[in-house]
Amino acid sequence: MGLFFFGIAVILFHAQSWGSKVESPRMARATIRPGETLHTLLKKNGFNEEDVKAIWRQNLLPKNFRILADEPYLVINDQKEKTRGIKFFEQLSDYSYYLFKNGTGEANGLRVLEKYRTEIVTVRGKVLGGILNSILSIVNNDWVAFRFLDAYLFDINPRKDLSRGAGFWMKLEKKFLGDQFVKYGEVLETNLEVKGQVETRKFIPLGTGGVFLDPTTPAFAEAKELYAPVNYIHISSVFSNHRVHPIRGKSKPHNGVDFELPVGSEVFSAHKGHIEKIGKDRAAGNHVVIRHSNGLTTAYLHLNSIQSNLKVGKHVGIGELIGQVGCTGYCTSPHLHFSVKRGNRPIDPMKVMRRYPYQFAQQIVSSVNKL
Repeated sequence: MGLFFFGIAVILFHAQSWGSKVESPRMARATIRPGETLHTLLKKNGFNEEDVKAIWRQNLLPKNFRILADEPYLVINDQKEKTRGIKFFEQLSDYSYYLFKNGTGEANGLRVLEKYRTEIVTVRGKVLGGILNSILSIVNNDWVAFRFLDAYLFDINPRKDLSRGAGFWMKLEKKFLGDQFVKYGEVLETNLEVKGQVETRKFIPLGTGGVFLDPTTPAFAEAKELYAPVNYIHISSVFSNHRVHPIRGKSKPHNGVDFELPVGSEVFSAHKGHIEKIGKDRAAGNHVVIRHSNGLTTAYLHLNSIQSNLKVGKHVGIGELIGQVGCTGYCTSPHLHFSVKRGNRPIDPMKVMRRYPYQFAQQIVSSVNKL
């Protein structure tokens, strides 16, 4: 499993308009305990085996749905509507999955667009040990900690460039339903002390994704040969000569970058070129290899699907859609493994790749001018 999760906090809530005078449902905040599953949480909150089966038959929940220990949830009992249920909140959107039992005891589920109250907060800390654990000691939330790291992975090696006592701070969103804190939203700005200098990054939303930019060094001015193959959310594994394989358990080179995104997220050609290979095997799953005129070759692994119009030898344009993120081959969670070779030698994609896909280039220029 990659470093970052698309965690979904479990929340129980009955959707009503905030301006109404009806009695609000009772909400009690709790935390998912280690070892608890969706099944045990449903049983814990009044659902029987038949209820659980009825909910799964609706195919409401995404295939990669999972709950995580230490995430908060709210227990709700709506006496007026005679319903009680649980609601799982998507981390990357304002949608939730509301699972409930009505007055007749029938189990049901809905996907709901929530209306959160959002507060912007600033949190501060110092690096005492690893940066990841230092952030988690202040904000006990993996989403926030790994989001902070994503802001710097193109420029900084956290293990080599940070000293003990280095300061960090960030601005981020906190989401509320009524007076109950539900989840953290986007990390809007990060600041990190690196070798005596404060490195600032600001988040620029791009469609359903986004990118962190240094306001003093515009990303569009970088002399990079490739564009990002995804509108990425999280880098779960970087290029490394020594990495313990998540399935085989052995140390081996990781000759690429893993972008962790939901199944079905779009994958684009990092530059114009010709399709060299389209295939499927036990390790790489569904994959595409493109040879570019600048001497680079790029590979896109673990795809859920590949565009039907692609054929070996076919020309593809820069930023052309080539497939969708999946979890085929040796894979523990949905992600795109993106690798680059110069000749036959693997190179670190992040050294030759811009932080955003080609189709967002103009938006990046406009956004940077407003920073």
